Amino acid sequence: MKQTVFGTVAICVVILCIVAVLTVEGRTDRENEMQNALSSAVEETLQNVCVSKAYALDNRQELEADFCQTLLEKLQTGSEGAKDPNLSVKVEIAAADLEKGLLSVRVTETFTYPNGSVGTVTGSSTAILERETDGREVVITYYVKDEIYKQYGVQSRTAFPVPQAPEAENGSFCYWIDEDTGEEAVFPEMVSEDKNFRAVFR
Repeated sequence: MKQTVFGTVAICVVILCIVAVLTVEGRTDRENEMQNALSSAVEETLQNVCVSKAYALDNRQELEADFCQTLLEKLQTGSEGAKDPNLSVKVEIAAADLEKGLLSVRVTETFTYPNGSVGTVTGSSTAILERETDGREVVITYYVKDEIYKQYGVQSRTAFPVPQAPEAENGSFCYWIDEDTGEEAVFPEMVSEDKNFRAVFR
């Protein structure tokens, strides 16, 4: 009798150990799969927005929807096309500067283990789009009154630095004005030709 009980307990312990090992391996596999899909989806979404310009850069809702759709497609086909009925993804856009080609995303995924239980994994990914330049250098000049305050040489079609606000004996600095448009400059921006900015004081 004791041997029967002992044998039954031993079998139960072995089964529990096997289930625990499979669960840990399943979670590890899922984390790896999710991270690979996440990195690919971030890069693909950034490419679509910044290069294809499928929608406005400031439309965060469409950005999130586009990213979620791309990520779900990659996750659903991650295991020989098998679909997980419990699969859901919560997306948080940690940083999005699409003018500079930067997208950082955090994701929490809910899924089903092979044994039927539901688990979650989290991951994050950041992508920076490498933009092509035409090899030309342009000159960015900042003026205070009629004197050059700062001057930078940068590659065409790239972002450029904005200097520290200048000081004046009479008045305080308000903003930089774009000499081409006569309006207040909005930074950051990219340029393909020489640009001049002039300080406005009050």
